[in-house]
Amino acid sequence: MIRASRVQRIMACGNRLITTLAELGSDSSEFEDLQPKSLAQRKRSLKQPSVRKRKCIGKDKVKKEKEADLKKENEADVSECTDHTFDTKEILTVREKLLVHYDKHQRTLPWRKKHGTEVDVEKNVHAYSVWVSEIMLQQTRVATVKEYYKKWMSKWPTVEALSGANMEDVNKCWAGLGYYSRARRLHESAVFVMENLNGMIPTTLEGLKKLPGVGPYTASAIASIVFEQPVGVVDGNVIRVLTRMRALGTDITQKDTISKLWSMSSSLVDPERPGCFNQALMELGALICTPKSPKCSECPVFQSCAAYQRQEAQKKRTPVKIEYDTVASSTGCKLCLHVKAGAAPAIEMYPNKPPKKASKAEDIFVFVCHRNSGAEVLVRQRPSKGLLAGLWEFPNSTTTEVAHSLAPEILISSLDVGKTSQDYVWRLESTLKRGNASMENTIFYSTKFCGSVQHIFSHRKHTYHVFDVQFSPPEALDHVLPFKYRWIPISTVSEEAISTNMKKVIECYRSAKSQPKIQLKK
Repeated sequence: MIRASRVQRIMACGNRLITTLAELGSDSSEFEDLQPKSLAQRKRSLKQPSVRKRKCIGKDKVKKEKEADLKKENEADVSECTDHTFDTKEILTVREKLLVHYDKHQRTLPWRKKHGTEVDVEKNVHAYSVWVSEIMLQQTRVATVKEYYKKWMSKWPTVEALSGANMEDVNKCWAGLGYYSRARRLHESAVFVMENLNGMIPTTLEGLKKLPGVGPYTASAIASIVFEQPVGVVDGNVIRVLTRMRALGTDITQKDTISKLWSMSSSLVDPERPGCFNQALMELGALICTPKSPKCSECPVFQSCAAYQRQEAQKKRTPVKIEYDTVASSTGCKLCLHVKAGAAPAIEMYPNKPPKKASKAEDIFVFVCHRNSGAEVLVRQRPSKGLLAGLWEFPNSTTTEVAHSLAPEILISSLDVGKTSQDYVWRLESTLKRGNASMENTIFYSTKFCGSVQHIFSHRKHTYHVFDVQFSPPEALDHVLPFKYRWIPISTVSEEAISTNMKKVIECYRSAKSQPKIQLKK
């Protein structure tokens, strides 16, 4: 009885304590654990978190939900900065200043005609000339294109003339200009126009886009320059100008960025002189708003350039904080180019391009096979598709394949390479094979290593190891060479449809005549 009364008194004290705490504003539920519990209650309490823990878990959940909502709001709000769009006043100002500058400083180029000087009957010829020039200017400098354009137009002055040309002659005229698929597509389009459009180039943007090999940029350029349609253009120069003028820092390879640039260009174009305006915009990027060291002091629209204004404002505050590297940022406008806090990006950082992928390196062994004391060299034609399609080259092989310099008729059965501290030592053995018969007749009787040259394509880096190989007797291979092989005079190599990389090879061969020969095993 004494024990029971003592327990009752303790429980009564506990209840009074809980009541008092409740009156003072505390949460009495936090003290529920002080009250005696049955065995079942104790077991349940072991399985479930305490009230305090449940409250912590709830608070964390609410916090995470708020952070997620804030993140969604930030993602939705990507254009807070007014710098990323042109207002009506800016559009009119840019149009006026850019056209005035263009009228005064435009370059004289063979494919350009003065505004308003041609009659309708000449438009088809003008459209063809602009078409040819725009295809040639893709990934190629104006200074390089000028002579190629003149040579091309002297051979095929109209779309009809080009449609009747031989593809071999087309490749020969294009040789050295690079990106040879452009020539093939241009020829295919000329044939299409003659066969399906009665020789008349489409006069609308949508019609031009249907031509084989004509993309949005080329179609817009022809439509605006020749047919005066108020459509914008977006090429490399325009991308650079617009991303700087509007401080657009997003990745230019993304579809959303490209769409925004097309929208900007279309809003800027002058409806009365669309062709001149587009050429002025492209010329601004080519001559003034250059990738490195832009001539901002000569720019007619520098006052409308957000990147320039930001950089100048930063210079006045802290001249040293002009950044040339981006940093990760989760705050601020997502269309801006983010740099370290308190700094402004350098103008040269626009446009924002992803890092270039490393070029694939390949070693290629080229055999300049000659006869008649070097008067003639052997060439073969490349496949009709792929890199340098349809062009002529010297027989060659890579280190990763079995070396067949004249496969399948002539098999180099072994190609052993050893490298000393001075040069390469080579041994070439070949057997003349025809059908099932085999003749023990050595074709290569001497060779020497001429040197190595490099050529870089857009996506790969080739190192050509050049070898001088002499045939004897001169007519030994004439009856077994495949139809895609032929002998050409070495004096006319540069006139053939041979790419720039093979021209480098022949120059290496010509400069190596004084090197000693390596006699081959017979």
